[in-house]
Amino acid sequence: MKSLVESGWERLLKRFALGFKVRDKQSERFSKLDSKHPIFCNSDMRVGEIRQFCKLQDEGQSLMRAAMSQLNLSARAYHRILKPARTIADLAGREDILSHTWQRRYSIDRS
Repeated sequence: MKSLVESGWERLLKRFALGFKVRDKQSERFSKLDSKHPIFCNSDMRVGEIRQFCKLQDEGQSLMRAAMSQLNLSARAYHRILKPARTIADLAGREDILSHTWQRRYSIDRS
């Protein structure tokens, strides 16, 4: 009888597989760009790529504006939140970034 509980190795292998899948998706996304500076993953994105690939939903955009003004965040902080939020959205298989995604990223960064 097959065990209902996954072994630690099985979980680890699934995570590795998902990581490779997401990395391949990022490579495919950035291979279409004509750029002087090659981009391989989300952390390599510059401002132009962040604007192009890190789209927030309307709700998320208004929340981000409020957070930036209330917490006095800089543009650099804005970009530091959006890059890993893009990766979290990639892991979830989403094209857009949900507001709870960047909120989670920001709460991790602040702790």
